[in-house]
Amino acid sequence: MSTGRLLPAVILGLAITAATMIILGPAAQLDASPSRPLVGDVPTPLVRFVAVSGSDVVNACQDPASPCRTLQHAVDSAGSGDLILVSQGTYTDVHSRGGITQVLHITKAVTVWGGYAPTNNFEGERHPAIYTTTLDAQGRGRVLVIDGGSATLDGLILSGGAGYYSGGGVRVVGGGRLTLSHSRVEGNSATGDGGGIFVNGGRAEITDNSVLGNVSNWGAGLRLINGAEIVVCGNEVRNNVAQASAGGIDVDCCRRATALIAQNVVLDNDGGSLGGGIRIHGSDAMLVNNFVARNRADIGSDVFLEGQPGYAVSTTLLHNTVVGRGQGGEGLRVEGNGSVVLVNNIVVSHAVGITNVLPASASVNADHTLFEGNDVDFGPDVAATSVLTGCPAFVDPDAGDYHITAGSAAVDAGVWAGVSIDIDDELRSLPPDLGADEFRALSIVARVYLPVVVR
Repeated sequence: MSTGRLLPAVILGLAITAATMIILGPAAQLDASPSRPLVGDVPTPLVRFVAVSGSDVVNACQDPASPCRTLQHAVDSAGSGDLILVSQGTYTDVHSRGGITQVLHITKAVTVWGGYAPTNNFEGERHPAIYTTTLDAQGRGRVLVIDGGSATLDGLILSGGAGYYSGGGVRVVGGGRLTLSHSRVEGNSATGDGGGIFVNGGRAEITDNSVLGNVSNWGAGLRLINGAEIVVCGNEVRNNVAQASAGGIDVDCCRRATALIAQNVVLDNDGGSLGGGIRIHGSDAMLVNNFVARNRADIGSDVFLEGQPGYAVSTTLLHNTVVGRGQGGEGLRVEGNGSVVLVNNIVVSHAVGITNVLPASASVNADHTLFEGNDVDFGPDVAATSVLTGCPAFVDPDAGDYHITAGSAAVDAGVWAGVSIDIDDELRSLPPDLGADEFRALSIVARVYLPVVVR
């Protein structure tokens, strides 16, 4: 959704938990680092270079004037911790490793930065939006596979992936670790899980990316399963289509860690049978400062929370804006055992705003919620306190802009819930506004949208 920013550390002091959560900014090291690493740092990783005009023949990729041709060759040549700089171009080479075909296969710790000009030997600033660096599998395999390795990637376009069963764009398995920022994951597909991004266990920090137009059976945009440690922050997740469930973001099983889903725009996704925008199943999660809007599914059109036998889950929703399509659907649907706490949310334009499926085995408590334009605001077995009604007065909902204006009923209508910033990193006032956006007459926006210069 946004790029090139240093997100301030924000402490979420939550009365409903014993822990203190900190939202950390993506790729802080990138924003503070020069385009080329400084000589003399201890320890200094080797820097390797890749360009479409390069050659892999007898080349260790260490000379910027004589770069390698393929990113896979650079990764294979790299040692643990090396930095790989990639210039503008489209990289379509696919390689088979262990029976799996992909553009890039990583089993070690490496960092990959895209966005360098093709004509200046990797000197100066990099501009990922201008000097686009695309890994395109062209439907011949996956784009990126991380198997037990630790990959940090920034400023790339990952497209054209086609995964048999799981992970068309990105597949993380074997306890791998993914840090992905300032990138686009678009136009990928998988026959099973995770058309865009699939993470099975391990750890993933997915921050300030666009995840667009991916297709799969389950979890079309992002599917994050089996206790993966997850931070999904500041992304645009849009126009992804799942045949069975979870069009946008899908966190599934099994409560090993609390997933943090914050400051995302989750818009116009199709979840098939259930969970159009965000689906949480058998996992603990925190949803903070998200726009979740105009998603579609047969049930749970925007947010679907589901416990499962043996996993009584706990989900917290703070300062989210949940907007329906105005044609049926549910803003939030809760099934199964567990507890759901909502504070300072906006839920508008649904057939039912909040549903706790009967016979209810979950507790659902909604405090300081602004409802408007729903046929039914909340169903039985939803404990709602400090209910507000009135026009949210969004800036331009038809264009997908769900920031609020001065006349919104959400302004100054909230209660302090420990969230210091809004979806745009602007500080919240006291009392805070409801929903993801904090209205300010004169806004100083910390987020910087494309095009971006990364120094």
